[in-house]
Amino acid sequence: MKFARGRLQLTLPPDQFFPSARRRSALAELALDETAALGVARLPDLHRDPFDRLLIAPALTHGLVLVTPDEAIRRYPVPTLW
Repeated sequence: MKFARGRLQLTLPPDQFFPSARRRSALAELALDETAALGVARLPDLHRDPFDRLLIAPALTHGLVLVTPDEAIRRYPVPTLW
């Protein structure tokens, strides 16, 4: 959505950019599983963006690090890197 609105600059459209970047960086794809999805409802109401909450819950469930500059996400007990 940000790409379509001109708020995210990428060298390729997202459907090409992200799979290519993931392969180059040797990162695994993580599906949103039921446990992580249900974890969204258990999150404290620190951040209202539903898309960000869908990133936070799986990161907490699977012990992952989120790469983000978003200060609101950093209020959750999830490791972040920026």
